[in-house]
Amino acid sequence: MPPYQPPTLDGLWMIVGRDLTDPDHRVFNVSQLTDFINGGIAEVNRVKPLEDRITSGCFGESGSVYVDPGAIDEVFQVELISPMGKNHTYVPRQRSGVAMADGWDFFAGALSFGPVWFARIEELVCRQDWSIRVWGYRPRNPLISPADIAEFRDLNDEQAVRLYCRLEAYRALNVDRGLFQQWQQQANNADVSPTQLAGMLSLTEQAFDRQVKRIFLPRRIPAY
Repeated sequence: MPPYQPPTLDGLWMIVGRDLTDPDHRVFNVSQLTDFINGGIAEVNRVKPLEDRITSGCFGESGSVYVDPGAIDEVFQVELISPMGKNHTYVPRQRSGVAMADGWDFFAGALSFGPVWFARIEELVCRQDWSIRVWGYRPRNPLISPADIAEFRDLNDEQAVRLYCRLEAYRALNVDRGLFQQWQQQANNADVSPTQLAGMLSLTEQAFDRQVKRIFLPRRIPAY
């Protein structure tokens, strides 16, 4: 079996349009579908963020390493890596809540260090060319251009987003009588009654809740 290949945004337009029995996008245009898709990606980020790592060099004299919020927004491990990668040491996390306590802390996109570790890092990183490696979680990027590739790790991620899109579309149809009639006529759904639509909405809500529980990723607790 070939490995999973995540779809592009225009591929998701086709898939979601088919799920909604609106393959020609006569009722839900691609702008609306993009909003649904990115809303689904945000929901997946909430329960299953991506694990990632970044590497930083010398950080100057501020005592903080600023991390791009789009790169990592939650940290669970910090380590120092030697130039050849043969040696490494873990930096402990601050646990007392006191600003001057030793170890690392992450707040507002800044990774800060207590005075003892700051002096050690300044020596190793700024004078001996060691690197700071930060491990954490980051959100998936929203899809903007048709060729953008979704950052899905597997089919479960994709299925969660597809269910979310169906859920939002059915909610819109359920509260907008004119949109529902348009969907009935233009998407060949004349046999779907308002009662059936309510049932489809309820079943999709249940399926989405099950899928969210299936993909939930427990956060790593900093061990140091």
